[in-house]
Amino acid sequence: MLVGATVVGAVYYLKLSIDLPDMQTEGQIVGLIGRSVEAYRAAQAHETGGKAATFTVVPREVLKSPAGQALLALERCPDYLVAPPTSGTDYWRAQFQAPTGATACTVGMATDIADRMLLPSREHLIVAGDRIREVLGRDGLFAVWLSALPFEPKGPQGVEPAALALFHQEPQLLDWEEAAELAVATTRYGEFAICANPPQLTELRDRFLDAAAQAIPAAAAEIQAAKKKPLHCNAKG
Repeated sequence: MLVGATVVGAVYYLKLSIDLPDMQTEGQIVGLIGRSVEAYRAAQAHETGGKAATFTVVPREVLKSPAGQALLALERCPDYLVAPPTSGTDYWRAQFQAPTGATACTVGMATDIADRMLLPSREHLIVAGDRIREVLGRDGLFAVWLSALPFEPKGPQGVEPAALALFHQEPQLLDWEEAAELAVATTRYGEFAICANPPQLTELRDRFLDAAAQAIPAAAAEIQAAKKKPLHCNAKG
């Protein structure tokens, strides 16, 4: 029975794979995600009268920078870049359990990327996520996820345009204070863009920094020191 179930599962997986767009290489995956992000940016540019930026994948320096670490802390998997890469077995097991740590981030990032492809079913989404994980690898998956990350409501898509808009700097150059603002801005972009209610934004930033310091003990002193700095958007005013 086990052999039969394995064969049936493999056939079903193959059928779902055939329905997916070509995702055999990193270039094909980046192209699919890039078209989705660029369509959103074009719609934004049409509304604002600006120019839509071309999609690019962030440089690997971003991954271990404060900005990359802050966003991993936000996702509750600060060990993602040091844990062993999630295997195919772990990935599939996580679909039926409550994943934690690096595995949770792997599943979440792969699912977020696959979701941009507007696939016909959850089963297709899971198979596409597994393909994305396998092709991109741990670091590549994180880099593409960061490059397409939406900042809500109605903010940029991708950490690079968000960092340039909020701080006029590339994300890999942000310090922990700015990285904390960037992380909180993923769900409150509009407030940080106009520096609405600085005392409240400072409280949100400091609360995030406290959580990040607990999640990343090796950098706790540097993270806590960032609380002494003025809110970037308030200071620049």
